[in-house]
Amino acid sequence: MKKIKKFIVRIILLILISLAFPFPAKAQDIIETIPEQCGNSLNVVRAVTSIPEGSYDVFAKSNRVQDEAKATLLVQPILGSSCNELGSTLLNTNLWSRVGGYESKSTEPVSLNLSIEKVSDSFGGSDSPSVIFVPKLSACADINMCFVEYDGKQFELQPKKISFKIDLLKVGILYDIDEASLSSVIYSVDNKIVYTKDILESFNLNYVGDGRHTLQRNLLFSNGVVLRDETVVNRGFSTDGYYTLISIFFTQSKAIQLIASGIGIIGLILLVLFLSNLIESRRKWRKNHIANTNNTSHDTVVYKTYDQILLIYWLKKTIRIMLLIVLVGIVFLSIYSHVLGVFTVDGVSMEPTLKDRNKHILFKLPATLGAVSKNGYIPKLGQIVVVKEYNEDIFQEDASQEPRYVVKRVIGIPGDRVVVLDDEIKVFSRYRSQGFVPDDEYKWVNDRSAGTSLNIDITLKENEIFVVGDNRDESIDSRYYGAVKSDQIVGTVIFY
Repeated sequence: MKKIKKFIVRIILLILISLAFPFPAKAQDIIETIPEQCGNSLNVVRAVTSIPEGSYDVFAKSNRVQDEAKATLLVQPILGSSCNELGSTLLNTNLWSRVGGYESKSTEPVSLNLSIEKVSDSFGGSDSPSVIFVPKLSACADINMCFVEYDGKQFELQPKKISFKIDLLKVGILYDIDEASLSSVIYSVDNKIVYTKDILESFNLNYVGDGRHTLQRNLLFSNGVVLRDETVVNRGFSTDGYYTLISIFFTQSKAIQLIASGIGIIGLILLVLFLSNLIESRRKWRKNHIANTNNTSHDTVVYKTYDQILLIYWLKKTIRIMLLIVLVGIVFLSIYSHVLGVFTVDGVSMEPTLKDRNKHILFKLPATLGAVSKNGYIPKLGQIVVVKEYNEDIFQEDASQEPRYVVKRVIGIPGDRVVVLDDEIKVFSRYRSQGFVPDDEYKWVNDRSAGTSLNIDITLKENEIFVVGDNRDESIDSRYYGAVKSDQIVGTVIFY
């Protein structure tokens, strides 16, 4: 009878997990279903995921220079209480280190737990370690130099991310190309997507501005495999900014096409009005000067002279109006792209300050000036900013997606030390070396829960910003993906 009850409970739990599993926001709920701790809870980072059936070599790597500590990887089935050790290794920041082997006999979700013996600073966000599963028969001879040949060229084989964004342990799996077909190729400049095509071709340098840039091509295959190559080019600096102007034209081609279409429609309307006015003016002149006179030859000459004057007048007027429309279009595009904009809140991470689906004005000018000066834009503590997220991770969660825009509050600026401990965020700045709790002073949130079980201790480098959502329990922010760079800031939210 007990076995039947246990079986029924497991079936119900499996159904609940299968319903929640596709949504990253439920990852924490899945972790909470684990019946017992697996590893040292103080120095362990976890991820919940499904490993496809097969035999794997498992590797791990640290992402922080100061953290080179011994770590043990443990696996625990969600529907079981056993905690199995896969092996131990010394985490290295530059190379993948083999932890051990793993045989996956089921696709049921498991909890992967990397227990770290000793850390100089707590792991957190983008600084957290990574684990990769490599099939035993992989074509990649060396995981640290994993290059394969495609279309006569060498490309780096990228692991596919299988962990949630909320997971503090990044997990990936390495697939081979096999017989998969090429779906699309994403062309990026300095990790920013500029265009996408269905075929592999040489990079279109018209998208590359003045100066030194890194060009990337991501090849997406039908089975989820991603190949990547990277090239550095230096176009120099032209006195007239020729390359930059050309790149703006190509990268903003859709906006330019929209404006050109609008100008074309207005121009067509003006042309119709011009012709109708010209015909009407000729009709009136003919009625008043020719109909009641016998001196036909003289009046015809006068008529032709008047017609020419009228034509020139209307042409000049039309050209002035067209130039004015073009100027207004350019000014509007420049203001919308670089000075002011409107954005819509997507999600509840900033409630109650900003409500989901509400629209707000975005002030972009400081970020624009920071980009032009190459110094970046450093907002003030407490400001709400919109950040453009790029997937600079080695794991391609979805390389085909455009960068995502998120709205967060600035809680740490370069030079600050941000500590998350026991559901409290504390900031140590150069002016307040003893530290302070921003939530105590500014009353940004009602719920003081930090929303993460992992302690974080991070000192922000130059051009790094620590951002969080006011709704801590529902926000994926710097506590999970680390500090953001100043050049990722699109603008500051005003009038909220």
